[in-house]
Amino acid sequence: MNATSASRPDRAGSTARLPVGALGMALSLFLSASFGLCVVAHLFVPDWPAARSVLAAAMPDFELLTWSAVLLGLVKSYAVGWYIALMFGPIYNFFVDRQEGRASP
Repeated sequence: MNATSASRPDRAGSTARLPVGALGMALSLFLSASFGLCVVAHLFVPDWPAARSVLAAAMPDFELLTWSAVLLGLVKSYAVGWYIALMFGPIYNFFVDRQEGRASP
């Protein structure tokens, strides 16, 4: 399955199911990379309000630029990605199966 087949019907006319494992890894790595970019942005442009406001909104008690806080932020970002995947993936697949008339596993 290629990257575009998840959003369009396959050859048989059915909608592709989301692989929850791949979704979890993709979301977790995306959120961790985004967190890392915000930390790096703050290192290079400390007065830039966007990096600080994004981090403050996502993690209210976040202390910027301590190793433990950055590591905790990466772990939380990774965990949130898996949480979203584990909640969204099965729900999406349930409705795809229901729309297709298939029984859910």
